[in-house]
Amino acid sequence: MSKLKNPLLSFGARGSLAKIVSFVRRRRTNIVEKIPLPADAKSYDQLSWRTMFLMARDLWLELSPEEKRTWESAGTTRHLTGYMYFMSQALRPNPGIYLPLLGGTMQGDIAMAAFKIENLPDPAADQDAATKAYVDLAIAAIHWDYFFSNTPSGIGAYFTMFTEPTGEAESTFTSAALGGGDDQALFQWISKTAVPFAMIEAGVISIHIHAERTIGNRSVNIYAEIYEYTSLAAEVLIATTETSEAVIDAVSSLSIHATLAADYEIALTSKLLVKFYANIGGAGAATTVALYAEGTSSARIAIPTPAGPLVDALIAAHAAIAAAHHARYTDAEAVAAVDIGEGHINILPHSYDSIGQGTWFYSVDSTQFMNGHLIHAPTNDGNNLTYKVYLAAGTYTLRVLGTVTALSAIMDFDIDDVEIASFDWYAGASARNQVRSQTGIVVATSGLKDLKLRVDGKNVLSGGLIVYLTSISLWRTA
Repeated sequence: MSKLKNPLLSFGARGSLAKIVSFVRRRRTNIVEKIPLPADAKSYDQLSWRTMFLMARDLWLELSPEEKRTWESAGTTRHLTGYMYFMSQALRPNPGIYLPLLGGTMQGDIAMAAFKIENLPDPAADQDAATKAYVDLAIAAIHWDYFFSNTPSGIGAYFTMFTEPTGEAESTFTSAALGGGDDQALFQWISKTAVPFAMIEAGVISIHIHAERTIGNRSVNIYAEIYEYTSLAAEVLIATTETSEAVIDAVSSLSIHATLAADYEIALTSKLLVKFYANIGGAGAATTVALYAEGTSSARIAIPTPAGPLVDALIAAHAAIAAAHHARYTDAEAVAAVDIGEGHINILPHSYDSIGQGTWFYSVDSTQFMNGHLIHAPTNDGNNLTYKVYLAAGTYTLRVLGTVTALSAIMDFDIDDVEIASFDWYAGASARNQVRSQTGIVVATSGLKDLKLRVDGKNVLSGGLIVYLTSISLWRTA
């Protein structure tokens, strides 16, 4: 569209023609020139900036009158209107009101309003975010172990499986002389008590056993069957492992596995039963097979289960210990009659008596001793909880096991509101299973004490107030 004044071909032509050429007069000279066009007109960067400007403007319009007055006041000292100062801060690269695509540092919380954060990498540092796939994979590695022992179960010829190593010397189980043939029974183990889980998850059941061919020269391979042993003494087959590699004339470590294609529901009144069998092949003299458990063999079966029962069982076990302890010492005469607090007192942090501030909960961590630690959220200064402990008058050492990180807090311990120890859990690099100790703690009188744990600030280099606590131990030294 032409916007000319005076005829096109006259010396007095002024204006533009179709946004292509312009007619101007400069310094007594009539000039016809091409209208310049920006090389990046309506580029991605320009459009993005315009969008950011409009969003910042909308934010200004949504401010309350009081908020606008605050910006007006701040802008006055800079010779700017409140709107100008607000926009200058909103559109700064960082820290502004918007976080640049190239990244930056947040100055406040983010409410996702049901939207997702996607395409996260796998976490590397302790405080990195984790995807559902990463957590699912980590949980899949959680399993319930049963350890084989030479303790008779009282059920047929079955031996007992325990949920913890027995600590006994290595035990040997030697078969009778076996001729050729498959599926020859060896030995069987049954759990001491009913299972604490209602489901065996789909996945891999693993069995670790040490074995040896002790007599004869026939080939030997072993396998196992896993059963549910019901309260009515019925045996229901759950899975069968693959056949092991050849058992040789020396003690060797064997790992055999059974794959569950789907979750298996098991009654909470049932026990777990494992039966070992041998396939004997070839010609030659009758052969005997020895299996080994306990000692350093760590012979066991690992059952994939949901994480919940593992944590619940751990908490329940120590809650029962705490209840028995309290029941023993509730009577004043009983307290006076015994020497309280002798030896070691070991406390699992989640077995607290009361919470003074914050939310405290148990977090599973397979790389930490006892597979987890107590943490708190939100990580506020002053968060605290209290344990009830019986201590005799004397001198004690306090030892605490936890994790150090670049975001960790200082943790103080009090007995009856008197500080007895202060531990700084900050470290430039994260490290698990770290010990902090305090000696020479004097307890003046015997009786029930309040042992309080509290978050008390942080190292100047620390970026947070995090606590990772795994165990607390007190023992009397004098």
